[in-house]
Amino acid sequence: MIVLSEHETGTTAFDELHERLSFDRTVDRTLLHRAALSEVFVTDSCRTGDSTYAVAAQLPASHAFYTSLLISPRTVDPLLLECCRQAETLCTHEYFGVDRCTKFVLREWSLEVDPDVISGLGTPAELIVEVEPHSARYRDGRLLGTDYEMRMRVESGTVGLVRMAVNYLPPEPYAVMRRRGRPGPPPSSDEFAAGTAAQLVPPYWVGRTNPADVLLCEPVVTVDSVTAGVRVPVDNASMFDHAQDHLPGMILMEAARQVVAFTMHEHHGISPARGVVAGMDARFFRYAELDAPLSVVAKTGDRGGCAVSFLQNGDEVAAVDTTPTVLPQRSFRTGQVW
Repeated sequence: MIVLSEHETGTTAFDELHERLSFDRTVDRTLLHRAALSEVFVTDSCRTGDSTYAVAAQLPASHAFYTSLLISPRTVDPLLLECCRQAETLCTHEYFGVDRCTKFVLREWSLEVDPDVISGLGTPAELIVEVEPHSARYRDGRLLGTDYEMRMRVESGTVGLVRMAVNYLPPEPYAVMRRRGRPGPPPSSDEFAAGTAAQLVPPYWVGRTNPADVLLCEPVVTVDSVTAGVRVPVDNASMFDHAQDHLPGMILMEAARQVVAFTMHEHHGISPARGVVAGMDARFFRYAELDAPLSVVAKTGDRGGCAVSFLQNGDEVAAVDTTPTVLPQRSFRTGQVW
């Protein structure tokens, strides 16, 4: 896990970059692989060195998916992760020259946030992501993959750090890879009917306010674990902003957050209005398919951590090590504490 230095403010860096960046309008949505303007949070970017960049984003005061959380302020991990995903996508196209038709293959993704800084955020808030790519891999002049380290800053300090490892494939090799072991191409989400999940978890058990944002169904609780099904939310316009042939990494990260919130409530009696995932370290081994049952298992550890695993067709699709924590009383939403 990335460790944040204590009481790091980063005010000077924020002020200097704030002068160079614009927060007045969003960037071209196609550069972020987004169809809807409402799903675009990045507003600008600039070079800060030979191979470093800064990306500006606005954290909205209200959003159908990213702010439908019990925790206030409601900009904890899902929205910050999405801002960093958008920052990586923008930099890859704008500064590395990767074609817009290129497929992005996520290998690793980690997040650590500072709940104290987050709890002091106003809304809307202006976010600056300092992007440092490294270990870029090329073949015949084509970018094969890059690792990224991203520091997220707001006016009051450093919100957190994100690391990503991403590979890049042209459409043809990607299509060949996705057909492997199949009689034909995988189904697309825009042709996939949302299944009716019996016994969907009530939204407040996973820290949500809208039932449409719940991913977990039919949970089974033991003394040290929680196992649940993961629904395919093709009817959710934020999770499936555009057609996909798999469950994207952002959905798996949200499912991991939800199962940890549920586990904290079931095993430790912690209200989903207080429990937050302050750290996530994810590895993605294979694609989570739309047309096969997917389950998630969370196991609590001796030191307070929670290990999350996604299973499909007998294989582990992804693994996420998480660090849950509890927000102080001042972070509660009035009337939303259970």
